[in-house]
Amino acid sequence: MQVTQRFLQCRGVDGPDDYPTTKLPDSCCINGQCSTFEHRYHKDGCALKVYEFLRKSTNIVGGVAIGIAAVEVSFICTIKNAVTAICGVID
Repeated sequence: MQVTQRFLQCRGVDGPDDYPTTKLPDSCCINGQCSTFEHRYHKDGCALKVYEFLRKSTNIVGGVAIGIAAVEVSFICTIKNAVTAICGVID
């Protein structure tokens, strides 16, 4: 949970109420250290942040997969055309 809170800049699963303010891990603080008197806390819960991160990442992964598939189809068509030119008609 510490790594998730640090990476996504969130606090708890649902929000600030998941931790008592007196026992916060450092990953909940904006400056990364809760030991000072002037610390600020992340306000968003990690469940929503994880969902948003996965949604954004899925779009990127999907786009890359479609791009790779297009290159593969293009390569297959090129090979088919080359074999047809050399050997004749292919069914």
